[in-house]
Amino acid sequence: MFKALILVKGNRCHGHLEKNLTNNVKNKYPVLYSELNEDFIRFLRKAYKLRYHDDKKSRFSLVINQYRTLIELDTLVHSVDSGFQIKRGGQLQKTPYQQALENREPLLIKENHVVMNLSLKEYCKRSNRVYEVAIEPDSNSGGLAAWYTTESVNIEGSFLKSVNLSAASKKTMQFTFG
Repeated sequence: MFKALILVKGNRCHGHLEKNLTNNVKNKYPVLYSELNEDFIRFLRKAYKLRYHDDKKSRFSLVINQYRTLIELDTLVHSVDSGFQIKRGGQLQKTPYQQALENREPLLIKENHVVMNLSLKEYCKRSNRVYEVAIEPDSNSGGLAAWYTTESVNIEGSFLKSVNLSAASKKTMQFTFG
């Protein structure tokens, strides 16, 4: 969506959520950018690197909190999409997001707190899945991953929480609990 916004202004950006893209959004759409959660954008940038993590010498860790991520992602998409206007033959067209809303598409509606108009307090009462991954080339294991469920959604602190799942030198592991 960011690339489309920048393209409308006549610019092209390569990469996935690289700083040049977010800086372009900041410069071309300052009002929209002021609504964005920069911590979440950094999280998405880092999460994308997990997809292609092939640097066997550097440490990498990430905590993915199911509903906290959905809260921010749904808020982000709703904000960005509300700024799009598509015209065909002079007629205003609905965006794919607006069409999905109109059709009450279950994949969009089911867990979307923005669309369901739920308060964060109410939304955070649900049980929540968390995934933690740590790639530690200096350890004997090379890395560890943990999946667990929490009784509620933790929306406090940074999205870029540190992970220490290394069990090489200790008998217990510390989870971030989302």
